[in-house]
Amino acid sequence: MGIKLPQYTIEEYKKQPSFLLKMAIPIFVIVSFFAGYFINAYLSEHSVSTLSERNITLEENISKKDDKITQLETQIQHLITEQQVKQEALIKLQMDYKAAINEHNSLKSDINFYERLLSPNEENKGLRVFESSITAISQDSYRYKLTLVQKLERANIVSGKVEIMLNGTKDGKSESINVTENQDSGFSFKYFNHLNFTISLPSGFNAQELVVKLFPQKSKTVEYKVDWNTLINSGAK
Repeated sequence: MGIKLPQYTIEEYKKQPSFLLKMAIPIFVIVSFFAGYFINAYLSEHSVSTLSERNITLEENISKKDDKITQLETQIQHLITEQQVKQEALIKLQMDYKAAINEHNSLKSDINFYERLLSPNEENKGLRVFESSITAISQDSYRYKLTLVQKLERANIVSGKVEIMLNGTKDGKSESINVTENQDSGFSFKYFNHLNFTISLPSGFNAQELVVKLFPQKSKTVEYKVDWNTLINSGAK
């Protein structure tokens, strides 16, 4: 019986990492996690705070802008109102000015009338046409103003009627229009009298001469003639 020798197996030695090395990676991961968490929390809190402060600043700026806009709107409305008042005042002033000018011209016309009426050069005649004038109303319509006077010394009331005929042609034939027909043509005065008549021209009528006849109750007929074109272009006096 022989002796059995022990058998040995030779394996390569593998060095095992130490405990600290094994724990280093997990610890690093954990530390990184918490560090990231706190850093992120800090940054988030800081960002929220910054945004909140900026939001407050923006709201304050908006509030200031709103106040400025309201102030400007108030100023604009005030200026508009002030401009409207000024415009209305200007319009009224212009109207008053025109009225004053018209009144001034009317007074001058009246003064001129009385000066001519009382002029020593004016013949002291009896009943007569002192002046006449015409104003266009439309293309074929006119307003005719006639002023009658009589002698001023020891004057008595004179009454009668006026007849106005407008002579002309139509279709190559002579034709006359009775202007005073259907119009009040009576007169009664002591010194002077203003009469107004409307003259309407028929279509195709060519006016040439206006003939005015005065029929006083106690004296002879007075006749006054004026060329139509002269009356239209410059007015007859």
